[in-house]
Amino acid sequence: MPMVRKLAGWVIVFGLGLLLGPILVGAVAGLTASSDEQARWQSAGILLGAFDEQSPQLALASQDRSWAIRECGHDSGDAVQQLFGEASPPLPADRSWTPFAGYFDLTLWHGSVFRREVLRRRIEALAQGFSPFSLAFLDNCIRRTAFAGLCALRVEAFLEEAGLRGTSSLPSGGPRFDQSRELATICRYLGGLRPRA
Repeated sequence: MPMVRKLAGWVIVFGLGLLLGPILVGAVAGLTASSDEQARWQSAGILLGAFDEQSPQLALASQDRSWAIRECGHDSGDAVQQLFGEASPPLPADRSWTPFAGYFDLTLWHGSVFRREVLRRRIEALAQGFSPFSLAFLDNCIRRTAFAGLCALRVEAFLEEAGLRGTSSLPSGGPRFDQSRELATICRYLGGLRPRA
């Protein structure tokens, strides 16, 4: 019986070590975190990466391929047909260039510029909203502990309040991101296409 108690004691100590060890490591990482601005931004980016891995975003089911065509003033229902010769032009499988592939590449570029701005604002919000200790501790908690879900909830609540929970949208009430140059480039491209018969 004493051997069973001793074994049970060691199992409890080992279990507590597995649970609390990573928390203590996170606390030490937080206490030694640098507070200069560049280090905060870097820590915020690392935390955001851990959070996004823990809480993946829903992928958009489909993308409207003709949104920029409408934004550029081509309002008729058959504008895609007029510009590209087909109502639903395919992307070439061999990555060869076509007028529609060029348009599609420009809309992808437009989207990537927007996503980079969303990422920048999410990192900035975390860097300004959390202390260096919290940034390092929460990152460690999400990546290495059994309490990852709880720590991710803390980050999620903060981002939700800031309107930056999603990876592909900005808060509706805040300053908008000016993409007039990117849209002007797409419109100029479409303006240079000759309508097809």
